[in-house]
Amino acid sequence: GDREYTEAAVQGNVTMGGPSTSNMASFVPALNAFDAPFVFSDYETVYKALDSDAGQALLDSLEVAGLKGLGYFENGFRNLTINGEVNHLSDLKGLKIRTMENEVHLAIWQALGANPGPLAFGELYTALQQKSFDAQENPLEQIYNNKFWEVQDHVYLTQHVYTPYIIYMNLDAWNGLNEATQELIQQCIDEAVEHNRALCAENNLKCTDGINNSGKSQVYPVSEELLQEMIDACNQAGIYDTVIEKTGGTYAQDFFAAAGFSY
Repeated sequence: GDREYTEAAVQGNVTMGGPSTSNMASFVPALNAFDAPFVFSDYETVYKALDSDAGQALLDSLEVAGLKGLGYFENGFRNLTINGEVNHLSDLKGLKIRTMENEVHLAIWQALGANPGPLAFGELYTALQQKSFDAQENPLEQIYNNKFWEVQDHVYLTQHVYTPYIIYMNLDAWNGLNEATQELIQQCIDEAVEHNRALCAENNLKCTDGINNSGKSQVYPVSEELLQEMIDACNQAGIYDTVIEKTGGTYAQDFFAAAGFSY
């Protein structure tokens, strides 16, 4: 698992890794910035923030855990799947939704009026099929590849959280390399990031078309009105203040500013 091999990388038993930021926040508090909801409107805004000084500062923050941040890989926006329509915030009231076991993610859905709870990912399809949960949230590729569209007839592009994977190396291992080797590794990662982004764009289109052509589910946008209702609810519940407090320093504020986000 992400946490286990990240701990191994911190200890020097694993040289490189690429986990989700949500699973690294316990090692690197600044990465809680990625769990703030509705910060990004689209991928262009995401990449602008990741490639900014604020994005680099978050990579550099890995050094507190003895890791060298090398770049961001795609995990995608998290989106909502559900049986039924969601047109207003009130439609989420009491909704039993499966989320990651992450304090901020749970707080987000509580703020939106839902009843969130964690569940092992491998058990999710069956839980949705048996209606133990009303809904779940994941990136489009996870939704499509795990066939959640077979048991959930609406996929809403809420894009409520964007959490990338971070490619890192054990800091001692990195510092043990000569400068030329460090430059070569960083160059390779930078090229891989660009290729990864192109693949993400292709896959999102493929997944959207696959769901829409399934005959069982459809992908829907979220209205500006509902989006604003969601942001207001998270703000009123203090979600953004919680994220800022968790990150320490000005990591979250600087990252929000790079994304052009205000709440």
